[in-house]
Amino acid sequence: MNNYSNPPSAYEHLHDDLIQMYGDRETKNILHIFFKDVFGISRPLDTVTWKEKHDGEKCMLMGNRLKDGEPIQYITGTTNFYGYDFKVNRHTLIPRAETEELVFWVIEDLAGNRRQLDVLDIGCGSGCIAVTLKLKKPQLRLFALDHNLDTLNAARINAKRLSTLIQFMRIDFTEREAWSSICKVDIIVSNPPYITAEEKVHLPQHVIDYEPDDALFVNGQDPLLFYRLIAEFGHTHLKEHGKIYLELNEFKADDIAQIFNAAGYQSIELKNDLQGKPRMLKIEKEL
Repeated sequence: MNNYSNPPSAYEHLHDDLIQMYGDRETKNILHIFFKDVFGISRPLDTVTWKEKHDGEKCMLMGNRLKDGEPIQYITGTTNFYGYDFKVNRHTLIPRAETEELVFWVIEDLAGNRRQLDVLDIGCGSGCIAVTLKLKKPQLRLFALDHNLDTLNAARINAKRLSTLIQFMRIDFTEREAWSSICKVDIIVSNPPYITAEEKVHLPQHVIDYEPDDALFVNGQDPLLFYRLIAEFGHTHLKEHGKIYLELNEFKADDIAQIFNAAGYQSIELKNDLQGKPRMLKIEKEL
């Protein structure tokens, strides 16, 4: 029977159970967050006295959620993005490191620019992109849309917690008639869904079981639907010299770049992430 009466033994049991699911490195990261954020213990392998007599029971109950594959971010209710703590739940996709790199690219390109620019985040999820851009560049005017009310509410909570002013809109971006309610902007940024239902078999089970389908999967057979829509949308809603920043499926990067090339955009730049994979695209609207 597993012993959860003290942190070292609890850590060892959880590590043995999780390593087959996540591998050693990711398991250590998960358990560091688990013990630090849930129990305030930063070094669980040291001999530590539990502060409350029910900590062992709590550890067992929450540890079972980990072993069932529930992401640690949903268990703690928070995740770190760009140095800020964001609230997340089952209605929001867990932000990835690649999205931080996308945000960094936008911020890097805006270095020294103090003009008020209008920025639209398409499919805002937890609000991590829009909120971070507003925090790093307060002069920006941020708009963020999503079709899911629960997701928008989570984004609104994060915007309020981090004291940022963002205009949120509940819009189904696949419905072109709704585009008329969106103003022209200088920058579009998006990490859109790009996986078809048939591709579920290639994803880890814990992602399929817990993260929101509508943030991952595209309805129908076209995994590049949102990129086609954004290319079309940019022609009518980007200001002169406006830019689009997108996160990509690394295996479809060239296909996505071709969509914008075929749509008449001339300035198209693919960028690799820190792992050397083509995961980002920047498009500039020329005169």
